Amino acid sequence: MKRIYIYIIIGIITLIGSAALMNLNSKRNLKLIVSNKYGENIKTISKKVTSKIIISTMDSINWNNFHIVQLEDEGDNTFKALHVSGSLVEDGLASGFVTNENHIIMVKPIKTVDQMTEILLDFFKGENVWRNKYDYK
Repeated sequence: MKRIYIYIIIGIITLIGSAALMNLNSKRNLKLIVSNKYGENIKTISKKVTSKIIISTMDSINWNNFHIVQLEDEGDNTFKALHVSGSLVEDGLASGFVTNENHIIMVKPIKTVDQMTEILLDFFKGENVWRNKYDYK
């Protein structure tokens, strides 16, 4: 009988934690931007980003040509942006994180578009998720 109460308490705590995390992410003001021709053409894809929008955007890009896909977070009076960029043919693939004070690059090389998509999705889940998974310097 005690085990049932423990499982119920754990379940309630998990639900509360999940609700708090969703509430935190909902307060983020993420914008998705794509540029090509080395930054000449810039297009805002969405000011209300979802994981589906990230995936469809990444799938729609011809990665044989250089592109930059950037998630910008302007929710707390500071600028933060995570970008993935490059091309499969000449430039290679990379990721960077930009703030008002800093610009750091992902240490481990990126080899596929799927990896770039995963990086953006992890940043979308929350900066803590992203920071705990990847090494940028």
